[in-house]
Amino acid sequence: EQRKAELEYQMLMRQVAGFHGYGVHRQLHPNRVLRIAGLGRGAADSRKSYVPPPPTAAVVHLVDAESTASASLDYFIENELAKEYPGTMFMRSGGRSVILMDSELAQKSFPKNVLDPDKDMPALLAIRDGVVINACPGLLGLAFDGEIEPRAVRQWLDRSRVLLTETPAHDMCFIRPE
Repeated sequence: EQRKAELEYQMLMRQVAGFHGYGVHRQLHPNRVLRIAGLGRGAADSRKSYVPPPPTAAVVHLVDAESTASASLDYFIENELAKEYPGTMFMRSGGRSVILMDSELAQKSFPKNVLDPDKDMPALLAIRDGVVINACPGLLGLAFDGEIEPRAVRQWLDRSRVLLTETPAHDMCFIRPE
């Protein structure tokens, strides 16, 4: 009975984590995706009474709607990676829109301003504790002949240390964030 209760609690916690974006692949508005991934938290946030911690690990796919490699990456993330790694937030949003609508945050957050909204889409960002650890403009080295190579994507994300199998340890409320 005790083991059954433990397993039911683990299932509940995984479901609650999924409601908060962990272990699922979510489409987000371009104005919100970088902040939800944990970027841009600083002095302005410290004035609030409670600031939730940034996600430990987040993967942001900056989508190009005309790219088959981008569609292939979305399919792979949604059907394989998100299910295997419940401790990681997987997000997608229109790449060009993200950079242009929140350009100030993008310039401060991206390493060496690597992403050009006109040339580098689609792109993949690996974010750890609110800091962009790695960026892959144009999915270079991950896509071949219009399709992504699943093993290369998994290896790139693993080297970036953003694939977490454990759900987050911080407390989450049982109310859906929506």
